[in-house]
Amino acid sequence: MRLEIHHTTRYNFDPPMRGVAQSLRLWPSEFEGQTTIDWSVKIDSAVRGADFRDGAGDRIETAVVMGPVEQVVVHVEGTVETTDLSGVLKGHRERVKPLVYLRSTRFTKPDTALRDLARDTVKGIDTDLEQAHALAVA
Repeated sequence: MRLEIHHTTRYNFDPPMRGVAQSLRLWPSEFEGQTTIDWSVKIDSAVRGADFRDGAGDRIETAVVMGPVEQVVVHVEGTVETTDLSGVLKGHRERVKPLVYLRSTRFTKPDTALRDLARDTVKGIDTDLEQAHALAVA
């Protein structure tokens, strides 16, 4: 499926700022199920720095707007081609080990109701993939 994205974000400052620096994470990921056809990020009056990949593999670019700044407008447009991989992420350049996402913190610790829902949802389902699909629609 071909998706066209048109997105605008406006940041308003009252009182005006002397200057604004922002780290932009606005580029789509590349993996077997998604290819970027074209992509554009525009910021009015910004000086843009070199882009780099962060520890998770995401593209980051810094933009600076010198002040006084009352508003920063970020325009993102592009086209991506996606392929249905049945919910399986293949070939992603993720650098964070998946086990990081399997730990709990005081903010993400599941309560009894959520644990019960998960247990009941996967009951009788054999494979990890089928369990993941069942949990996704629970």
